[in-house]
Amino acid sequence: MRKQCICVILAAAIFAACDDDDKKGSLQPETVTNPVTDITVANMPEDGTLVFESLGATRQLEVTPSPADGGDADRYYFQYSSSDEKVFTVTQDGLITAIGPGEAELTVTPENNIQLRKRYRVLVMIYATDLKVPSDIFLKAGQTYDLSLQAVIVPNNTTYRTLRYSSSNPDAISVDEKGVVTAKKAGRAAISVSTTDGTNITRECMVEVLEWLDRTGWTVDTSARYATGNNYVVDGSTGKPEDIIDGNQSTFLSLVKPGKNYNGCAAAADDPFYFVVDMGQKHTFSYFKWMHRYGNTTVGLRAQKISISGSDDGVTYTLVQADIAIPTANNTDPIEIEIPQSTYRYVKVDYTQWDKANNSTVQIGEFYLGTTGE
Repeated sequence: MRKQCICVILAAAIFAACDDDDKKGSLQPETVTNPVTDITVANMPEDGTLVFESLGATRQLEVTPSPADGGDADRYYFQYSSSDEKVFTVTQDGLITAIGPGEAELTVTPENNIQLRKRYRVLVMIYATDLKVPSDIFLKAGQTYDLSLQAVIVPNNTTYRTLRYSSSNPDAISVDEKGVVTAKKAGRAAISVSTTDGTNITRECMVEVLEWLDRTGWTVDTSARYATGNNYVVDGSTGKPEDIIDGNQSTFLSLVKPGKNYNGCAAAADDPFYFVVDMGQKHTFSYFKWMHRYGNTTVGLRAQKISISGSDDGVTYTLVQADIAIPTANNTDPIEIEIPQSTYRYVKVDYTQWDKANNSTVQIGEFYLGTTGE
């Protein structure tokens, strides 16, 4: 009996020893002949950027291990992911779909060898079809204007929304790469605005910088010769011709409307109705600024239309522009109006339309002449 037990114990020990040897052998690293060292995405551009030019477009990825006949090639399976699914999505079968404009990263990862992971750039392009900018901008020297806030790219979901800017006259009006226009001095310039997505759509915005002439030494006369001996109507402490060049919008020139009378002054229905500014010497001008009397809300006191003429001798006048409409909506804001560029010493302003039913006088607070320097 003892001999049988000893034999059983020895047999078990021998079997256990053999089993341990088998386990040790199974832990040895497997030797793979011609292993996979890379992965290949067959239909990916060489620069690593996949471009879609329309929403909903798709691309099926074709990923293979390299070398394709590698000893472990049959073990390779791949995972795909998008860094931004608002730009593109990708299925676990490798089908990419363009969702929205922009740029995102595609990652291709071998499940059993993440060291061979590949990353690619995916760009979904929506190209500009139009570009809209303001047609005219008026500034004063020293002012800035952010043109980028007014430039509209069509459609509004274009991929590249950066614009390129340039000025035809940077000495007077400059523009930086962000679209901020700076008025340096009187002048005008065409600001070109262009798309940067390859469409190169270009639009121009005309910018003018106004410079108002120094009114020192100017004098003003009128067509009025009233019985009072004045060429204006006294209205409190003001009403005088020189009050339109004193820099104070509360003072004003007051003239009786033809066919009316006021405060001891009368004008016949066919009397001329104008004032003349003598600048003392010739000046070039292409704008005028009109300011209604401040502090009086009576619309009937405001001129509705005027004509402007110029002269070198104060006798013979040449028409610059006729029947210029003067807005009468409020009495606070300056009214700046462009007229044909002219060079004269004397400027005559004829009233050509006014309220004939209400009030007896026409009043103006301030009158300026200006230029863009060209």
